[in-house]
Amino acid sequence: MSYSIFVRRIDPAQCCMPEVLACEIESEGEASRIVRHLATSFGEFGLDTCRSVYWFRNTGGLHEIWSAASA
Repeated sequence: MSYSIFVRRIDPAQCCMPEVLACEIESEGEASRIVRHLATSFGEFGLDTCRSVYWFRNTGGLHEIWSAASA
């Protein structure tokens, strides 16, 4: 099974659809590590432990980033 990484801008004024950032990642562990490293590369970041979704803030606003099994 392969995994993909998704990112979505959080904007209360509009619904933002997730975008595929990476795909065809061979293992869940590798996908999770990539997500963690990407999120923590920003100065302001965190983890929503209830949903296992990282968030980060950059000049473009607040974003969520996560991995999931590819369909």
